[in-house]
Amino acid sequence: MKRIGIIAVLFIVASAISVVAQDDPIPPQARLIDEFGRLGDCDLRARFDQFYIELQNDRSLSGYVIFYNGRDMLPVYYDAPVHERIFANHTTLRRFDRSRITLVRGGFRDEMTTQLWLVPKGAESPKPVDSEPVPALPHDVAFKFDAKTIYEGDRFVLESVKERERLELASEFGWEMVESENEVAFDEDELADEEDDIDDTYSWFSREFAAYLLSHPESTGVILFYADDQRVDIGMLHSYIVETISKFEQDGISIQSRAAVRFGGHRMSENVEFFVVPRGAKEPTASPSARMLDSDHP
Repeated sequence: MKRIGIIAVLFIVASAISVVAQDDPIPPQARLIDEFGRLGDCDLRARFDQFYIELQNDRSLSGYVIFYNGRDMLPVYYDAPVHERIFANHTTLRRFDRSRITLVRGGFRDEMTTQLWLVPKGAESPKPVDSEPVPALPHDVAFKFDAKTIYEGDRFVLESVKERERLELASEFGWEMVESENEVAFDEDELADEEDDIDDTYSWFSREFAAYLLSHPESTGVILFYADDQRVDIGMLHSYIVETISKFEQDGISIQSRAAVRFGGHRMSENVEFFVVPRGAKEPTASPSARMLDSDHP
């Protein structure tokens, strides 16, 4: 009888525990499905696509994306991490429902990091962790604010180089170079109208850099540009950059008189670096790349 009584007590306790467990189920948890740092464009967009697929396969889920800036990021990205911009554009490109995804700026870490989270209904939203405050900008030395590349095809290529390359192609493929009688004449007025659209033609220009200078009148700017001076007309490229600066205004105020343009030396691409120079600081030093010799080509 005593044994039966003990078994009965154990059965009652187990039943009570089972009832408590049923009354207090484990709450749903947010799930981190991917985390990465710097990636190439194709790999980055492929991970975003997989994130959309996960959300599409379960309509009950919400997405959270946490962007951490790296401490080595340029100041232009302090307010909007570079991966955030790419993600927003890619989401629009894929026509995915933006209302199902929340973007979170997580602050700074030693290295740039992006986290992709799936959040079930009723789960607590993920929060940034291990983040650091925004780095302070220098007040006594020039610092690089932004960097861009000018993509203008062969617009600035020297005519002598164009001609040499045409002849080389003709020789390599056995083409006969014939002057066409059906060349298209471009409407100069139409081209001028297009160039007036700074949002399209001058997309390489850092509007954030210009806005920073306008909001910090104690500082000036230096724009260093680089190009292959044996291939590119440096004077033409310099004039183009100066013209671009003259087109940017904010509240009727231009930065043209406060931003100097300097040729920084050789690089394979037409790169542009935007420097802020605090009052009393020295101008930045250019960082050209070594010129590749013919013997270096494979």
